[in-house]
Parts: sequence; structure tokens; C-alpha cells
Amino acid sequence: MARLSNGEFVVNAQATKEHRPMLDAINSGMVPRFADGGYVGRADRRA
Repeated sequence: MARLSNGEFVVNAQATKEHRPMLDAINSGMVPRFADGGYVGRADRRA
């Protein structure tokens, strides 16, 4: 069981393992942003 504040979200272990650098960046407030917003386009998900 976990105690969460309003608006907090739980990520499962597999997603955490796969996306840990992004989760760390989100939690530290270091996620890059686009200064003017707008349409970015479709991501190429072939990896």
C-alpha cells in the first residue's frame, strides 16, 4: 500500500525500468519544453 497526495500517479515496475531517465527528469523538473508550444508531429516509434 502507498500513500499518495492528490494528483500523484503510480507507475508500474516494468514501465519504471524502461523509462527511468524520463521519470527522473519529470520528478526533477528538467523535462525539455518547447518555448512557443505548437504542433510537434508524429514520433517514429520504430526502435
